[in-house]
Amino acid sequence: MEKVEKDLQEYLLTLEGKGPLYEPLSYALLGAGKRFRPALVWMIAEGLSPKEGLKEAALAAECFHTASLIADDLPCMDDEKSRRGRPALHQAYDEATAILTSYALIAEGYRLLTKGSPERCRLAVENASQNSGLEGASTGQYLDLYEQMGEGETLQQITRLKTVSLFEISFVFGWLFGGGTPSQLESVKKAAMHFGMAFQIADDLEDEKEDLEKEKKANAALHFGKDKAIEMFHVETKDFIIELSELGLQKSPLYEAAKALQLSSN
Repeated sequence: MEKVEKDLQEYLLTLEGKGPLYEPLSYALLGAGKRFRPALVWMIAEGLSPKEGLKEAALAAECFHTASLIADDLPCMDDEKSRRGRPALHQAYDEATAILTSYALIAEGYRLLTKGSPERCRLAVENASQNSGLEGASTGQYLDLYEQMGEGETLQQITRLKTVSLFEISFVFGWLFGGGTPSQLESVKKAAMHFGMAFQIADDLEDEKEDLEKEKKANAALHFGKDKAIEMFHVETKDFIIELSELGLQKSPLYEAAKALQLSSN
């Protein structure tokens, strides 16, 4: 987290004075975020042989994630009043500025990806485009807003498209710019899928009471019941460990954390 914060500060210095959106862009990026998505890029790369562009790829993941948060918070979406410990961007500025800032962050994310080798950049851009567009987060947010919860299939689809998609970006960036073999990307995506599903279930368990009060239906603990959700979490964690092992990522901090979770549940 400290490393990502330092890299963010240095990155923002390179943008200073480049237009009126610099201030809201800085405001959005420098809130009290967990920096989990960019940290994942570094954690996946650990144990590999990092290539040129890893730092920029981690920053790109944060740009894409922050852009999605700005959009999600808008009154026409989730209508959130606060984000990262302070007023949401559209509250601190206005809706038009928030929308334009999200556009700028997406563009910055793609620009940052150009710092690596051409082939790895191509694969990274392709993955980011897929996971943020029609086959990813955009459709996931649409379903979250408009679809009725069915027999669990719609909820899991929303999780895959809205949550797993952005985690896949971090996993793929970490693998590509960490020096991983492109031919193993499908296994990397499977690992990201299991991790993302486990992460969302854990988040739903934590937010169960709050989501019940807000009448939010997209919550695994409310939809399947707490015991079933806990069981699902441990299944996803187990499968995540298997995928990391097959990728040779036993030295990743993620592997150690997942193994600790598995042991604590026994």
